[in-house]
Amino acid sequence: MLNLSVNFWGNNQPLPSLIKPQYLAILRYIAIFNNGEQMNVDNADYKGYRIVASAEHDDTAGLWNGRYRIVDKEGIVVYESFAMPVDEESKALEAAHAEAKAWIDSDTAKLSGSPD
Repeated sequence: MLNLSVNFWGNNQPLPSLIKPQYLAILRYIAIFNNGEQMNVDNADYKGYRIVASAEHDDTAGLWNGRYRIVDKEGIVVYESFAMPVDEESKALEAAHAEAKAWIDSDTAKLSGSPD
């Protein structure tokens, strides 16, 4: 069974028993990409969307990958991707948020993998 006592609220407290529907996509994100292990997830609201970002350490490369999902007001994931790998967890979270905001703003020049 999946442990839902993750760092969802930023304070390592168990999730409430009644969860608003718009947060279910975020919980699925945690369950799918975290496999029930402790993970820091950083949420931010931006221009009517919720950005759900996390950093995952790649033990092989020794780098941090910033992963992000963009969720609309109905709780539907409209986009998800990774930022370029970096050497620190905080930089990975920062890059994930920057890329998510760039996607929302349609600023493709700021997205990883965009042609120069």
